[in-house]
Parts: sequence; structure tokens; C-alpha cells
Amino acid sequence: MKKVTLFFVSLMLVIFMIACKSNEKITIITPSGSAQLSILHLQNETSSYDVTQVDGPSALQSAFGSKSHDVILAPTNLGAKLYNLNNTTYRLLASVVFGNYYLVTKNQNIKDFNDLNGNDVLLFGENSTSDYVCKYLFSKNQVHPIISYVNSVLLARNALIEDNNKVVLLAEPQVSLVKEKIDNLTIIDLQVLYEEATNNTSYPQASVFVKDNLPESKINKIKKDLADSIKRTNENASQAADIAVSLNLGFPKSVLLSAIPLSNLGYKTGSDAKIVIEEYFNILAEFDENVVGGKLPDDDFYI
Repeated sequence: MKKVTLFFVSLMLVIFMIACKSNEKITIITPSGSAQLSILHLQNETSSYDVTQVDGPSALQSAFGSKSHDVILAPTNLGAKLYNLNNTTYRLLASVVFGNYYLVTKNQNIKDFNDLNGNDVLLFGENSTSDYVCKYLFSKNQVHPIISYVNSVLLARNALIEDNNKVVLLAEPQVSLVKEKIDNLTIIDLQVLYEEATNNTSYPQASVFVKDNLPESKINKIKKDLADSIKRTNENASQAADIAVSLNLGFPKSVLLSAIPLSNLGYKTGSDAKIVIEEYFNILAEFDENVVGGKLPDDDFYI
């Protein structure tokens, strides 16, 4: 009798542990900025998701290596690079940001992209994807500016505020932030130029990566919730901005109302986005193949 009782106690304990494990929150790490806007409704659902916000790529790279989170939002090329170099266990679930780069200036003599010939253009992140996207578009349009660099988008923003003539590369939400502070800006949309140059949709700048050993039920939940979050954010920017303010993302509602549509949020599964991702990677690899890990990732990279 005691053996039977012990067996059932052990069985119930195992079932309890499995149930607890299946009900654990899904952990997500995200950079601040447009990528985080794509998961606002997930981040707001604290019963299911535990979201960590970080600044800069080093924390994201560490997360890939340590496997510290179930889900990583990151530049699409970073996920591919680490997959190719380190055989990481993270696979691309979906692309969610389709370009958020803009060239901005207070110089009233500059009205469009062709006016950049011979003018000073300040880019952030030399030998990064933003640098290569700009250089690709300069080359395709035969535009020859004088390029200089700073290390971060915040330094680029400060340079724009201080210099009336310089053209500066910015990313959302910083574009919307300076729009609120400075009148009569010229803003050149690089996403439109990319579409014109490639005859394709804009570049899949940021994507969502998941551990390949994550249970299928959780992967399906993330897919559904992510697609729903992006749809709701695009359809009701005011509600999304209120959520972002409540989550202390660091921007006022007025800035977020502008930044959300300019962030080009979308949802395209890894398998559906593969063609545009590979085209984007081939463009980046023209400048440095190491930016994607020396080769295109294989089919197993895409979910």
C-alpha cells in the first residue's frame, strides 16, 4: 500500500513539475527602438511574457551565446552571422522591421536624394548595416556625398541639432524626436529608395529569433501573438503609444505616434521572407561578407 501511495505521489509531482514548466513565462530580449515597438502588446501581457530591454548589440550577441532567452529580437544579419559562425540554436521566426533609416537635414537647399552630391553626410556606425545600406543607395543613384561617421545614432542626432548644413542619418524613433524639436526639416526616406533600387519590398532590418528546442506550442503562441501585436500597433497607434509610455520606453506619446508608422513594422515569417532576406544579405555582403557570417544561412535557419 505504501509503495502504491509513493508511486502516485511521485507521479503527481512529475505532472506538477511538467505543468509548471509549460506555464513558465516566455522570456524575450529586445533592443530599444523600432524592434521593441513590434512587441508592445506582448510586453504588456506580463502573465505570459517577460521582456528585457537593452541598448546596443553586445547584450544581444551575449544572449545568442548564453541562450539566456527564449526569444531574441535583433538585426537580421546578426542572427544570421551567429548562426553561420557559431551554429547557434536560434532560428529566424519572422522579420518585423522593414527599414527605419532616414537622412535628415536642416539645410533648405537640400530637397531630395540627388541634392546630396558634394554635401557632407554624417552616418552612424561605420562598417555596419546602416553604412552599407546608405552606400548601396548612393552607388545605385550615382550620388557622391562627403561621408563622415559617428559611433551612435544619438551622436548623429546631436550633430543635426548643432549643424544647420549637415545631412545626418537617423533611425526611428530619433527621427520623430527631432521632428518635434526642429521645424522645416528635409527627411529622405531610404526605404522608398531601396524599393526603387531593388524592385522589391524594403529591407528586413530586424527579426525575431527563437530557440529551436522551444516547444511547438510556445512557438505557435509567439507567432500568433507577434502577428497580432504588430497588427494592433499599426491599426491603433494611439493605443500602442499609451502602452509604450506605460512601459517607460523613454519617449512621449507625441513622438511615438509619429515613430510607429515610420518604423515600417510588419510580420513576415522566416520562410516567407527568405527571398527578400537573401537579397538584403547579398547587398550587405558586397561590402563585407563577414557581416552575415561569410555565406547565406541554410534553409534550416528559417522557420
